[in-house]
Amino acid sequence: MGRESRFDMFIKSMDVLSKVIQRVKNAGLEKYGLKSIHFMILFYLEKAENGLTSKELINLTLEDKAAISRGIASLVDKGYVNYSKKYKSRITLTEEGKRISSELSLTQEKAVHVSGEGMSEEEKEMFYRCLKLVSKNLVTFYLNMDN
Repeated sequence: MGRESRFDMFIKSMDVLSKVIQRVKNAGLEKYGLKSIHFMILFYLEKAENGLTSKELINLTLEDKAAISRGIASLVDKGYVNYSKKYKSRITLTEEGKRISSELSLTQEKAVHVSGEGMSEEEKEMFYRCLKLVSKNLVTFYLNMDN
């Protein structure tokens, strides 16, 4: 496989994955009046036992400060997260936020399960190791593009 065809396959595959992942993330959000940014905030908060700061959310999501601030404010208004606007205050899920986040995660887990159908456990392990490395390398490349 030549360099150009590998690049073409990479771009096409990533584009399709990005679009499908976006649609999967958005599945079920409308009934709660949420958007993709809200899903990502809920997702990361669900994984963080002691909550996260807005700075930590910015680093995890690669979203800008304004988008995270708007997302947090909206989730506070809906009663899904606890947050006081003090410096370095930790954001945590409310009980309702935990319930909704858990419900939304079920769809995501099903999608991950379906995406790995036809792969052995070893192939899945290798795939996720490679995916994590590609992601890390591309983030590093992106962050150093100006250098």
